[in-house]
Amino acid sequence: SQRLKYYYGGLGPVGSMAELWDVCNRANITIRQLWSLPERDSWVYSDGPSRVCSVFAVDMLRAAGAIDGAIDIQATEFTPRDLYMLDIYDVRPEALPAVCAKRDPSLRWCHLCGHYQVDPPGVSSVPLYPRMNERCGALPLGYERLPEGC
Repeated sequence: SQRLKYYYGGLGPVGSMAELWDVCNRANITIRQLWSLPERDSWVYSDGPSRVCSVFAVDMLRAAGAIDGAIDIQATEFTPRDLYMLDIYDVRPEALPAVCAKRDPSLRWCHLCGHYQVDPPGVSSVPLYPRMNERCGALPLGYERLPEGC
């Protein structure tokens, strides 16, 4: 994996599971630890930067000033759930535009389009902090943020 080269480039190629085990042994880490190492926004792979929808959204929120650029976070560590849980949204009923309140009176945010109401738990509930999501895990099926307070 190209990702491994950023962490363990000097430890040799990783083209098979045997080579992956060898890298882990030489680095004195487990495979689980290896895959949990945070990815960096600055990394560029052979086919270009690695960006998925949540990374793009974090980059847009940064560019718009909704996320303080001085806070050290890696957009590549964010999931869609992490995005809506960020405590950066004004969910006060009085802040909701009238057109949104009329369309979906039970929601605390503006649902822009679609036929279904989306009401995810924990919207705007986690304050932004440096290195956010770099040490957080989640277990199925509830995908609670672990460890607590992470």
